[in-house]
Amino acid sequence: MTTNTYIPLDQAESASHKSAETLLATNVYSKLREFIQAAVDSLGDGDSGRAFHANRRHNATLIDGARGTGKSSVLVNLATALDSPDDGLLKKVHILKPVDPTLLETDDDLFLNVIVAAVLSDSAVIEAQERKSQQRQDLQRTLQNLGGKLESMQSQRNERGLDKVRSFIGNHQLIEEVHNFFAAVLRLLGKKLLVLTIDDVDTSLNRAFENLEVVRRYLTTPYVLPILSGDLSLYHEVTWRDFHGRLLKDTTYQRRDAYDRAHQLAVEYQRKVLPFQYRLAMPNISDYLKDEQILLGHANGEKNLSLPLFHAWLEGLVNGSVNGLENSYLPVPLTSLRALTQLVYRLKKRIPELSTHIKNDWSPLRVRRALLMPPATADALKNFHAAYRLGASNDSAYADFERDVSATGDQDQSDVTPLRRIADAWCGELADHFRVEPEAGPAYMVMLAYQYWQTKPGVDEVWRSVFDTPLFQPLRHDELQFPEFDRKAELSEWRDQLRGRAPESWLARLPVKAILPYPVPEAGRATRLSDDFNSSGDGADDVNLLLELLLHRNFYSSSQRGLLVCTGRVIELLVTSLLRDVDDRDIGAILQRPPFYSFSAFAGTKTIPMGQDDDSVYAEPADENAPPLPQHAHAIARLAIAINKWRNDYGVARLHVSPWLIYNVLNKTINQAWLFNRPLKHREQPKTVTTADVAWTARQTFYSLWAAFGSFEKGPLFGLPDVVAYMNIGEGANFQNSNLYLTNVAPFYNTSTESTHSFGARIRAVTAVLGEHPLRALIDRHAETPKPAVPRPAAVRQVQLSKSDDTDISPRAVVADAMRIRRLNLPTETDAKVWLRETLGISRVTDKPVRLFVSALRKLNAGRNASLELAATFRHRFPEETKLAGDLTTAVNVVFPTKTP
Repeated sequence: MTTNTYIPLDQAESASHKSAETLLATNVYSKLREFIQAAVDSLGDGDSGRAFHANRRHNATLIDGARGTGKSSVLVNLATALDSPDDGLLKKVHILKPVDPTLLETDDDLFLNVIVAAVLSDSAVIEAQERKSQQRQDLQRTLQNLGGKLESMQSQRNERGLDKVRSFIGNHQLIEEVHNFFAAVLRLLGKKLLVLTIDDVDTSLNRAFENLEVVRRYLTTPYVLPILSGDLSLYHEVTWRDFHGRLLKDTTYQRRDAYDRAHQLAVEYQRKVLPFQYRLAMPNISDYLKDEQILLGHANGEKNLSLPLFHAWLEGLVNGSVNGLENSYLPVPLTSLRALTQLVYRLKKRIPELSTHIKNDWSPLRVRRALLMPPATADALKNFHAAYRLGASNDSAYADFERDVSATGDQDQSDVTPLRRIADAWCGELADHFRVEPEAGPAYMVMLAYQYWQTKPGVDEVWRSVFDTPLFQPLRHDELQFPEFDRKAELSEWRDQLRGRAPESWLARLPVKAILPYPVPEAGRATRLSDDFNSSGDGADDVNLLLELLLHRNFYSSSQRGLLVCTGRVIELLVTSLLRDVDDRDIGAILQRPPFYSFSAFAGTKTIPMGQDDDSVYAEPADENAPPLPQHAHAIARLAIAINKWRNDYGVARLHVSPWLIYNVLNKTINQAWLFNRPLKHREQPKTVTTADVAWTARQTFYSLWAAFGSFEKGPLFGLPDVVAYMNIGEGANFQNSNLYLTNVAPFYNTSTESTHSFGARIRAVTAVLGEHPLRALIDRHAETPKPAVPRPAAVRQVQLSKSDDTDISPRAVVADAMRIRRLNLPTETDAKVWLRETLGISRVTDKPVRLFVSALRKLNAGRNASLELAATFRHRFPEETKLAGDLTTAVNVVFPTKTP
């Protein structure tokens, strides 16, 4: 029968625990009990004064673990863990309080002094001396002998002649005197074994090796079981460096051989001093987080919460509905057991309320679903997931899901979930906690974004951009008031891709690293509008509104200014509509700002309405409180009304939109925008395009964003397989027949099947509601398929056989016709090569195409992330073309070599 262990909510961080029920490393305690029992049994019932040299052995036990894993707690609470009436083991042994090696003074040179002092200062030893005079006298005699031998050893360096010989003899006898001392202590206590716990021998780095030498020389007595704690890798580091220094003390000959030899010696030394069979590894934090027997609360409490479910709740808060594909999983920043217990203590007042809404028989997946959707829906997804066929929709699974949910009633579909309300209250405390964790930068920014999105503006206040928070503003991470976090993401690609498009002075000020990876800001495609720009008539104001969303006047090179096609305003409007109701001033403010995540936005440039000219490009941003542009006022008002109606009709306000989901979707969409909205090459002149061409870029942006939402939401969380399409949107001419739509979007949104359409609404996925967005309808009305930049192969002629009176239907004629059809339909090149030609803008694909691909990628100037996305798209779209996929990846690595520190 398994027993639960508890992390008390009201106990501040402490190594000492009063109850064995709160000791977490149960497997470590169990193995220590075995080692102690074996040491006791090996002594038998004989006299403790038996010959020492015949029974000495290396039996030191090592508790291996990094900082914060609970090693010290194991040593401090060992007596509590062994206190069991079943075997009476604790009555046979005496466990000393942990010895601290750092107590050794600078002038001291023997850790044994500290050990002897720890034994004599033990309260049980002091109390026993008061009661047992005979044993006290024996102890005093052995202590006097030990002191003499210690003095002799420590003074031997100053002796000469026979006195030095006598000192060496004393040193030889010191080991046996240590044994006699421990035997006398055991007789005094009436015990069979001393358990000597030594905490972090490796902490005092300047003496770590010498401390290990004390263990090797003096603690091999059978009457003492040394239990050491520390980081084994640090022990090895200290040991090999000591050997290495000794090997090179007198000569530097064959330094490399000395290095290898030092490592070998260190391994064998540790094998002797810390035998392999006595090494115990502390559980990792991940082991604790998976242990269903660990509860947050108290043994006699009613509101205990399983630790794995608590972790699943935190995962849901941090990740939202993100499925973890494409490195999108954001771990909760719990690096050690100490970090976990500190977080639990901080949230001690909120965990009991959480436990009333989470059942301990739930799975972690069920907890995350409860944050996103009503209970009836979350329960029905379990059966749906089991019934859904991998890789294809299953009509019966959707129908059964609808029946299961309907059977429980729909009353819980009209409001946000109970856990969603609780989540809103947790963000502030989590942000405060994470801001001081060096590795918690991403989680901290996610919590900040949650808080920012929850803030309600005043009556007369226009909301700022939903992206006005550090998670979406990487250049704000260097502000003085921003906390210091670990930075592991390179931003050097920004300089490479924007050189020649941005002022060198601005590029020089860019940070080298960021807390998270970010795509290169969109440079925009310079263009000229054709004469149909000022069109009038029905829908003209809608067309002009679309143009305002896509077009921005700014520099497209260091010396040339033009009209840039950018995707940022379309993205910002879509994300804003997911988070809140909008009015005409909100849309007007988006139009007045530079496009989101464009170079213009990062460089602080202002928007210049089309048709005007202004030389002061690098000026203050436009006033966000200004009224909407008058020439689009009616179109803006209609769009705002339509968006709010869409939000109401499809329950968008009930969605749990995670900042982390938005971050991943934006990264993917903007990386792809460098491919479908390519900036001009250096010295290339803008081309004239129609308004339909510009609207088509809006269409590519919308569908790319939609497919990206599906690629990060589709997975077990919503009862679907984690099989997604990775390709770029390309032209997107037939999006609803593409793999992007069929794989990423259709499982959530399919208007042709009522049960599928209902499924998307019930599970509350963002992908499910975007299909009815008013902006999609507006874009589709005005976008026309542009002509491909590279001519496609000649259309394949189809030959059909029709039965008529003069048709020869003899077997020979049928075979001849079939052969003719086959010849006429035989393609001149594979679909993969056609895709590569059109995507890379090359005329043909040779047998050895790496050099060709390198040249094409350099001309594309799309950046490393976008090029890797292109290679991944090809690999997933044409899995049989392994050679071409390898050649394309090789070309990407040639153009963008991995930087080494």
